[in-house]
Amino acid sequence: MDSSASSSNAWIAPRLVGALLMLACVLAFEPGAETVLQRLILPLVMATAAALVLRNLLAVLATGALLSAIQTDWQHAPGPGPTTLGWIDATAYPIIGVLCAVATTIILLRRFQRHIQSTAAARAAKRQKD
Repeated sequence: MDSSASSSNAWIAPRLVGALLMLACVLAFEPGAETVLQRLILPLVMATAAALVLRNLLAVLATGALLSAIQTDWQHAPGPGPTTLGWIDATAYPIIGVLCAVATTIILLRRFQRHIQSTAAARAAKRQKD
């Protein structure tokens, strides 16, 4: 078997799994449903599926941080509220948002550090050459 064909299959398999997972989540989604599955589990599975399809963790993490900030109930403390699932809006979404934001920051700082190191190495090589 050709090595380029096997690398192509390795590239497509996670995307196909992610697409199928996303399709299953979309079919299982019920707008307005007030269950843990609908409000928390399905969005997390969709984010995982998006990471598999996009193969860009930074994009998924940044979007997760933004969406959890939008969904967070900033007015109420955790506890019983209009729905029995108030803890998702008041506790789970902020935790997910903070985790996504921290992971995004770590990835961006590591990329910046690699860029600085490669720039310094290129300058050093140029000085050696001159």
